[in-house]
Amino acid sequence: IMQFTAGLNPAKAMIYSAQAVRGLRKLNRLAELESKKLSGLTAKEAEEVAKIEGSKTVQLLQEADEMGLFGRSGLADILRQYLEPSLDTATSTLSKVKRAFSSVYEAEDNIMRFAAYKQLKEQGMTPKEAMNKINKEIIPDYTNPVSKYARWLRDWGFVPFMSWTYHSTP
Repeated sequence: IMQFTAGLNPAKAMIYSAQAVRGLRKLNRLAELESKKLSGLTAKEAEEVAKIEGSKTVQLLQEADEMGLFGRSGLADILRQYLEPSLDTATSTLSKVKRAFSSVYEAEDNIMRFAAYKQLKEQGMTPKEAMNKINKEIIPDYTNPVSKYARWLRDWGFVPFMSWTYHSTP
């Protein structure tokens, strides 16, 4: 919803989201091939690396990643673990379910961030301007802390999407 109120085209958002998914798969494959470089790539694998590295979508994903656009959904929680240890241990079932859902939500956020980033770049924004607009107006920057009570409601599952609501409500 926030993307549409920020003047982004919903049809392009869907197309660019699909491009992000395909681009992320290519990046995973690139990482796999990069790890094989030490032992030597076959000619076919070297050709695949060149093709992936030449992909405009992959290049834009790498640029956005270097700007720090991705991974803004779980960083605050990771840091909070060390600052405020809780009873929610890494071995508990609730914790495992929470981590699984968090990774899905983070992937969805990253895909939508890319879709917005690509559109804003097409509109002539610099990478920094696009990132700032995304974090301030389109998709909340979840690395900003939420109140103790909002965190409690979110962590115990009483209010789904509590962080989004907290950051998106004026």
